Amino acid sequence: MRIAALTHVGLRRQRNEDCIAVGRQSIHEPLADPWLTSQPLDTPFACLVADGMGGHPAGDVASRFVIEHLSNRLNARTTDAAGLVEAIRDANRSLFSEMERIPALYGMGTTIAGLVAHPAGLYAFTVGDSRVYRRRNSRIEQVGHDDTVQICAPPFSGRKASRVLSQCLGGFSGAEQIEPHITQLPLEAGAEFLICSDGLHDMLSDPEIERCIDADQAATVMALFEHAMRAGGIDNISIIHARIESDTEVDADA
Repeated sequence: MRIAALTHVGLRRQRNEDCIAVGRQSIHEPLADPWLTSQPLDTPFACLVADGMGGHPAGDVASRFVIEHLSNRLNARTTDAAGLVEAIRDANRSLFSEMERIPALYGMGTTIAGLVAHPAGLYAFTVGDSRVYRRRNSRIEQVGHDDTVQICAPPFSGRKASRVLSQCLGGFSGAEQIEPHITQLPLEAGAEFLICSDGLHDMLSDPEIERCIDADQAATVMALFEHAMRAGGIDNISIIHARIESDTEVDADA
């Protein structure tokens, strides 16, 4: 699997509360250019995007904590859907334990979205409103769905409806069971995936995202980022573009 990734603070935030990871390497500092890497499919690894919750304390701490926890666990062994759910729930419990240990962090929370690839298959998962898209026939489709609810503004208030998370890791709701959205996907050459925070998909429609995707993965990530910035860049922006290559393509580039 070949990967291009980028995370950035955007235009209006003071700090980057997003965090991304591929394999055991995570990044939270803003990048000027896409990070390019590749991962063999003969051992388990994960591609992850976490978006620390704005309006809560230490969103950056929450996203980094969960990324580190899941990177260590998901890259350690092959996992099935049940094992993936348990790993995410364990990350949630650990996040609440960290809040108990450091009361100043109480209420910190994060979304999570990602792919886990291993020799037996490929899984996509989300909690919150960070997304995984699959691209087929030049069209993208969201895998799973957002954990959000619309809050209507009072009549004649002049305010727009707002969107709030109905599920996340951490937050103020306690460490009760969360229900990650898990989807098994075919592990096949040519498959393409996009993982992103809402700093991208809130700025661009699905057709606008589709038009940015190119054979050149670095160009794809930069086009998505630049379009989101031109659209306002109101939040942190994190993007991972992943593509499964055939053995022939890998040998040709070697």
